[in-house]
Amino acid sequence: MKRAKTILTWAIALVTGATLAFSEITVADTLALQFQSTDSVQYQVQSSTNMPSGVWTDLDYVLNGNGGQMLAFDPTGITTAKQYRILIK
Repeated sequence: MKRAKTILTWAIALVTGATLAFSEITVADTLALQFQSTDSVQYQVQSSTNMPSGVWTDLDYVLNGNGGQMLAFDPTGITTAKQYRILIK
């Protein structure tokens, strides 16, 4: 079994103007975004294949923050053409 490889660490600006830092983005069989959550806050992960267009697509679920580290997965698969952001609902 191969160990997942960390390929990128970056920050995303949230709708509230705060910054959410991804601890890691890991590629294995799927993409996992790990971030620190706030208790009782809902998060919506979105992806875009064309950021300049301003078109973002919601992933199929909303995460409910628990005050700990959260993992978000992209069930649509991996492509180097995708960018991600996490919105506070």
